Amino acid sequence: MLKYGEIVDLSCKETDLKLFIPHVVLDALDETASEVWRFSDGRLMSVRKYKFVAPALVGGEIFRIPNLTVSPLFFSEGAVEKFRGSGLRMGIKFREVWKNAD
Repeated sequence: MLKYGEIVDLSCKETDLKLFIPHVVLDALDETASEVWRFSDGRLMSVRKYKFVAPALVGGEIFRIPNLTVSPLFFSEGAVEKFRGSGLRMGIKFREVWKNAD
C-alpha cells in the first residue's frame, strides 16, 4: 500500500487513527464513454457511471483521477482483497464502479 501513498497518524485521544493519502494519479477516465455531469464551462462536475481506459490502469492498484477537483479513491479488486484480509479496522466502504469487459 505504501507504494501508492502514505499513511499518517492523526491526533486522537480516544483511539489510534491513521489516514491514507494517495499519491498515484492516473489519467484513465474515458469521459466520452462515462456518464458525466459538467459545469457550464465544460469542466467535469461529477461522474454517474465510470468507464476507464483499461491500459491506463496498469500498475494502478490504488489511485485517483485528475478529472475531478475532489477525486474519490479507486481500488483494484486485488487491493480490496488485501485490505479486507489485513485485519485493519477501516472506515471504508467499497463499491464496484467499473468492471473490465476484457
